[in-house]
Amino acid sequence: MKITIAIIIAALLTSSNAFARSPSGIPVGAGPGGVPFGAGTQRGMQDVNNSGQNGFVTLFARGARTAVVVALEGVHHDERIAIVRGTSCAAIGSTVAAAPAPLHRGISRSYVPITMARLLSGNYLTVVYGNTRPSARPVACGELYS
Repeated sequence: MKITIAIIIAALLTSSNAFARSPSGIPVGAGPGGVPFGAGTQRGMQDVNNSGQNGFVTLFARGARTAVVVALEGVHHDERIAIVRGTSCAAIGSTVAAAPAPLHRGISRSYVPITMARLLSGNYLTVVYGNTRPSARPVACGELYS
């Protein structure tokens, strides 16, 4: 009986951990992109400039702003992120609409002052740059669409 209760408690703690939230209120989980499986609106990010950096951008509607989680595999240094105007990663624009927090150890969790509906209008890209300097070149891109 004691073992059964311990197993149930361990299972509950493990499952509740999947729905934990980061201090900023953005869901944290073991699914793709560092969020719970099926949470938010998730789009893939592809490497550009032969960087080999792939991952996910996940959006969560928060009224007049949007929670943005960017996660890339194999990144061990800080990299700058920008949400730019554009419709295709083949032609990355330079007009920055928002600047989420930089990637730190391959993940970024922050808010941008743009509604999720507007971000998913097909007119925005999420771009990750090779470092935090303004002159850094793009290493990953994700097209935002509904």
